[in-house]
Amino acid sequence: AIISILIFSVLGQYAVAALGRGFSDNSLFKDLLEMLTGKCRANRPLWFLPSMFLCYLLCFGLARIIEKKSIRVKYSVAILVIVVSIAFLWVNESILKIQALFWKIDVAIFMLAFVAAAFLMKTFFMKHFKLYVYVLLSLSLLLVGGKIAFMNSVIGYLSNNYGNVFLFFMSAMCTIVGFCFISIALTQRNLRFITKPLAYVGRRTLPILLMHKFPILFFQVIFPWTKQPMKANNAIVGFVVAVISIIACLTVDIVFRKLFRALLMKKNKE
Repeated sequence: AIISILIFSVLGQYAVAALGRGFSDNSLFKDLLEMLTGKCRANRPLWFLPSMFLCYLLCFGLARIIEKKSIRVKYSVAILVIVVSIAFLWVNESILKIQALFWKIDVAIFMLAFVAAAFLMKTFFMKHFKLYVYVLLSLSLLLVGGKIAFMNSVIGYLSNNYGNVFLFFMSAMCTIVGFCFISIALTQRNLRFITKPLAYVGRRTLPILLMHKFPILFFQVIFPWTKQPMKANNAIVGFVVAVISIIACLTVDIVFRKLFRALLMKKNKE
């Protein structure tokens, strides 16, 4: 966050002028103060990290509570967590209208439903089916999930916009499980030319999360014609920008890892 704020302080005004938007209260002090609450307007995607940290803490606490309990108790607690998470999200969407609690703990609680669902489905995912079963299931679930998603409004975790809560969870669960089945099918066929690069990107999601805002802003500033298609959710432009941005983030990540590895090796020799 500090690195992002420093970059924004130096280059941000140029980007703001090029994109035609800015901040009325742009100050380094306010940026640093806001950072301590888990936000960083110089790099907004960073809100996800403290929220995920809190979600891990909640999961750790639940796991310690049920670790020596029977499987029936574990499943009962998982179902209760799903019900409570969805109910809390529905109450917030309908009544409370909370936009952001400290470190986005509200989102951490909402997302516990998916962690509990994964626990319930773990045994099912470990079963082995024929390849055509995985393909049919994945295609069906992705089509259903996509159809339900189009019935709902645009989702925003940071702004706590979920539209119809039940449509949100149904579409999310269908698409998540659909992609899980695709992953299993690819692994089953041992398609290394597909699975190897995907697995590499999967292991590097953190540097992509940390840095992806900068290449996207670069596109909007250097190639202003991409701004409007991206705003309109143009799939082709969005895909091209996403792929190039991911490659840029991974390239910087490789440089950073080699640099820090060299520094560590030098320190160990000394």
